[in-house]
Amino acid sequence: MIPKTSLRNTCISSLAAVASLICGAISSTAMASEATPAPKSSVSVELKAGLESDSNVSVSEIDNVTNVGDVAALLEVGLAYQASLSSKTGLRLGYDFSQSAYQDFKAFDLQTHLAAVELTRKFGDIDTGVAYRYIHAALDGNAFLTMQQISPSASVMIGKKAMVRGAYTYSDKTFDGRPTRDAHNHAGTADLYYFFKGSDAYVSGGVKVARETAQDNQFSYASGGMKLRGVRRFTALGRKISTQLVWQGEDRKYKGITPAIAAARHDRRSVISASAEIALVSSVFAVISYETGVYTSNLASADYDQQVASLKVGTRF
Repeated sequence: MIPKTSLRNTCISSLAAVASLICGAISSTAMASEATPAPKSSVSVELKAGLESDSNVSVSEIDNVTNVGDVAALLEVGLAYQASLSSKTGLRLGYDFSQSAYQDFKAFDLQTHLAAVELTRKFGDIDTGVAYRYIHAALDGNAFLTMQQISPSASVMIGKKAMVRGAYTYSDKTFDGRPTRDAHNHAGTADLYYFFKGSDAYVSGGVKVARETAQDNQFSYASGGMKLRGVRRFTALGRKISTQLVWQGEDRKYKGITPAIAAARHDRRSVISASAEIALVSSVFAVISYETGVYTSNLASADYDQQVASLKVGTRF
């Protein structure tokens, strides 16, 4: 069991450290402002709406699986602000909203709000950044999950074709009405990118290790995972098209005994997703996506297959 005050103090300490880093970088930038040009900034807005077909409506965070399919309407809104504070320092602010509305399973209607701030800084050939994210999710209009994340990262080019990126993410999770699932998570990732035609064609592969400690030890776990991704952007029939193919695998071993099976839980997940964004007219585009996942577990409610297909139309400006 983890005292709530310990979780809170850990989060506050981490936030303080991030605030110190941000203030230090901004202070250094301000000292050099007389020798640097005025900051450059941009604002972007993205709107998307569409339909989704889900073969198995579920909420994986709480192991709630219906084993029944349904169709949902989707709405997504994204706002982004980006500024160059100096030749080596940048600032990004973002807000994303999403809402799903199922035809039959109204209790699974999911609304999410994500606010993020990231400060980036270049040190020689190394690009560094530190990001803070606040996520709030609601199911059927009722608060469900609140999560705060802090994530420092660093990347460096290897020659002209490859890049290595490493990141650490600390997450603090609070489940409304389910205090035994409240947890903090430590995760590290390492990714290698290989560029064929810059950002228009590249592949990447990476590994992730994570450790989550929950209020109830049956929900605590350690995991390892891999991710492979390929991206290709091109023009066909006068239209810009961006495609992506991703595979993700994870092996998750829980620490405590799960009463329902009188044993420690063990999950494996393998998910393949593909998507294509196609420019239509002016700033209007369509996004087609498909995902298939195999979730195996010695806990029956977490052992299932799922296929999700969606079609969305959007605009950005």
